[in-house]
This record gives sequence, C-alpha cells and structure tokens, in this order.
Amino acid sequence: TAAVSISTTGGTTVISSVTFLGAAGFTGAINAPLTLLSSASITGVTDGSNATPGLVGQYISTNPVTLMDIPATGVIINIATTTLTAGDYDCTAMGGVNLGGTTVATELAFYISKTANNSDSLTEGGIYDFFQAFTANKAYYVPISRRRISTSSTIPLYLTATLTYSTLGGAQFATQSFLDCRRMR
Repeated sequence: TAAVSISTTGGTTVISSVTFLGAAGFTGAINAPLTLLSSASITGVTDGSNATPGLVGQYISTNPVTLMDIPATGVIINIATTTLTAGDYDCTAMGGVNLGGTTVATELAFYISKTANNSDSLTEGGIYDFFQAFTANKAYYVPISRRRISTSSTIPLYLTATLTYSTLGGAQFATQSFLDCRRMR
C-alpha cells in the first residue's frame, strides 16, 4: 500500500511525499519534493519554413555543385559534404552517375560516410552497391538507404561514390546527387 501527496502549482505537478506501508514488514517514506516532467509537444511550423538549427526537425541538405570526374576504377571519392553539429540524425541520399557513350562499367556504389573518400557505412546502413553490366550513354539515379548518425561533437559527413569500369568513356557523377539529414533529437 502507498500513500501519495500530490499538488499542482503553475502547471507543474509535484509529489511532496510517498509512504510505503507493509510490504513484508517494510515501512518507508520519501519526503523530498519530486517534480514530474510533462511530455511537451514539439510545435511545428505553419509558414513552410525550416526548423531552427539545433532543434528537432532541423533539415540539412547538400549536393555537388559541378559534375564530378570519376577517378581510377574502384576508387572512392567524396561527391558531397556537409557538417553536422552534435545531435542524432537520420540521413538519406541519392546518387547519380551519367555514363558516357563508350562507358563499360560493372559496379556502382554510393555511401553515406563519416570518413572522407571511404565506405565506412557498410554495417550501419547508408549504402547502395549494385553489380551489373551498366548501359553506356545512360544516367542512373539511385536511392541510398537511411543511416543514423549520432554524434557528440561537430563532424563532417560525406556522400561518397565509386564506379568500377573497364572503359570510363566520359562518365561523371551527377550534380543531381544529394545528401540530406534531419535532426531527430
């Protein structure tokens, strides 16, 4: 059995004492005031603007400003970079490549990476890796799976990409590629 003394002052609920009686001969009391935190709702915007930086809902997006030349076959490069401040984010991306008229390629990969020119997302999501005989003179745009990024400090985040080919044939990573992150907490 428990006896509880509860009061509300200015919208704050305070438990001023709790007394436990009789459980296997135990009798005890908590007499220090305890404040209950109510679950506050998150207010959205009604004017179509973005959430304030640093608050839940903040949206960060970046994309390459120019076509990106593809280096040697299988080499991973950065195609977009952004900066995340301390927080918890869900990040997604889209990668694009424009194949030239004589391109012969067999693998296309994009990664959401915390490390420059790398594919550190292999076990954490944020990856698209596809093996096939790609058609020359065609553009490919592919979604990259969501990756959760939790950080206690400001970090760079990269959209990286690689193309495995035997003939480059004028292929380039596309400016329509993008990296998007939304602050979740």
